[in-house]
Amino acid sequence: MSTSPIHTIHKFNPTKTASNLLTDIVATALWAVAIQMIIIPNQIAPGGASGITIIINYLTNLQIGILSFLINLPLLIWAWRLLGHSFVIQTLITISTFTIMVDYIMPLFPVYTYTTDPLLGAILAGVMNGAGTGLMFMHGSSGGGTDLLTRIIKSLKPHIKLLIFCRYLYLFVLYL
Repeated sequence: MSTSPIHTIHKFNPTKTASNLLTDIVATALWAVAIQMIIIPNQIAPGGASGITIIINYLTNLQIGILSFLINLPLLIWAWRLLGHSFVIQTLITISTFTIMVDYIMPLFPVYTYTTDPLLGAILAGVMNGAGTGLMFMHGSSGGGTDLLTRIIKSLKPHIKLLIFCRYLYLFVLYL
């Protein structure tokens, strides 16, 4: 009797679960600090779903984490069937951790802002976001948004060169 990968039961590993959660906390803390200390004070809109949430936040003052969660929800539902339950659950945990971190934990601390040089701030925020994203990718997760969308597209159309596709998509969005 063969079993499909979806129905394979994995043994619960508390060490791996704790390690993944700690990685999520560190990664999302890097994101939240970049958003609260650099991106929002300098009115920078990063690319992808994060940029959309920041712009909506600028216009409506709605919470960034909740907006991010709501934007990622349809992608998570779509990814559930295409990318495997384990990956989607881990990504859902990451997105939820980010929502809690940016909306509920970061406001508890005094906010020190970096507004001296917006260009340097944008570079620093990019490095912090990149480090957080790298940590998530290392443990098999995603922060959602364009990361998740590119994985979905890659699973549907493996022959598409995603780097080139994303460049043209960004150029198209910039044109609008």
